[in-house]
Amino acid sequence: MLRSIILLVLTCLFQLAFSQTQITVRESILRSKANNPFLKTLKFDLDVAQSDVTTAGLRLNPDFQTQLFTIPQSKYWADNTGYLNSANTQSWFQLGMPFRLKPIRKYATDVASKNLSATQQNILEFERTLVLDVCNIWLDAWSFHVNMEILSQAKLNIDTLIKINENRLKNEVITVSELIRTQVLSEQYALQLRTIEQDFSSQLRKLQLITGSTDSIAIDYNDEFIFSQLLPPVDSLVTLALTKRNDLQTAKANKNAAQSNVTLQQAFVYPNLYGSAFINPQNSIPYVGLTAGIQIPIFDRNQGGIERSKALLNQTGSNVLALEANIKTEVKNAYAAYLIRKGNLQRFQNIMQQSETVLNTIKYKYLKGNTTIIDFLEAQRTALETKRMYFDEVLSYRKSNLLLLYTSGLINDL
Repeated sequence: MLRSIILLVLTCLFQLAFSQTQITVRESILRSKANNPFLKTLKFDLDVAQSDVTTAGLRLNPDFQTQLFTIPQSKYWADNTGYLNSANTQSWFQLGMPFRLKPIRKYATDVASKNLSATQQNILEFERTLVLDVCNIWLDAWSFHVNMEILSQAKLNIDTLIKINENRLKNEVITVSELIRTQVLSEQYALQLRTIEQDFSSQLRKLQLITGSTDSIAIDYNDEFIFSQLLPPVDSLVTLALTKRNDLQTAKANKNAAQSNVTLQQAFVYPNLYGSAFINPQNSIPYVGLTAGIQIPIFDRNQGGIERSKALLNQTGSNVLALEANIKTEVKNAYAAYLIRKGNLQRFQNIMQQSETVLNTIKYKYLKGNTTIIDFLEAQRTALETKRMYFDEVLSYRKSNLLLLYTSGLINDL
């Protein structure tokens, strides 16, 4: 009977493990770029911008006009005729076409094309931030999992000690208070585990949402591909950032579009021409002719449009300079933080090994009756805190690495 129950439990665990998809950081990134619902929504901006390019390239439509005049009183009609007889009517058929002195269509297409380029860069910038969010959520889920493992192992050790102390209490080797102390610590670990398990589940649901996954997922806890890259010196990273950062490329594209818009607005100063040809049959006598017209630019010379376009050009140019200065600062700060975290991680490795050695030594002494439970619990607490601090430092190091990839623009290459 017991064997059957164990087999059933193992079967359920096996099915649960394979019902979830274990994904690495790279797989999370690829999924988010393909399936993230917010990115999908943003990509419709490309269709909108492309439609503006199409609209800007359209030519002006010709226009057609017709008129009909008739003599309303019969006393003026020609003999044996009526209202609509050609002898009593005049008709007007005119086909006209507006013309522009400046190539407005060319300038408008140029502006729309550069706005399309800015839209493309803006989507890439959204992807850059999306990758950062995906990696941070993945890392937080990894961190919660590691903390669950640490606490589970600590609780297992304490539970084992509880069983030992129960026997020792029967043999009157220890007091009741010592057993209670270990039991209380076990309960504390159990409460902490429940909280972390909830946080871990929340992170997995966030990862599922941001990657656009329809099924439940699990992460590959051993994946470290993104956190083991060799990074160039800080000056090289600054240069890369000024080349690769999509927010800067978006700002430059907006500046280029603003520059083209100045040319477009200045072209609107010139008036439109109008020419047409007409046929005008009058009382059975056909007339043909041509007409021409031009707007007289006395009041409206697009002064407001030109001023606005120049102000936008100054604004976009200032934004480019501000972003360049900000990028340099961000990269340098991220690089400095990365170096500090890297150094701290190396120091914590030695501290964690030492705390484990101390814990094992004091545990052995306690079981032999050579030290008090207070010393053991203190060593247990110190070892647990050190281990958790170590993995917190691993998390901080990986996030500092990630932030450096983000600020330098290299994150788009992952």
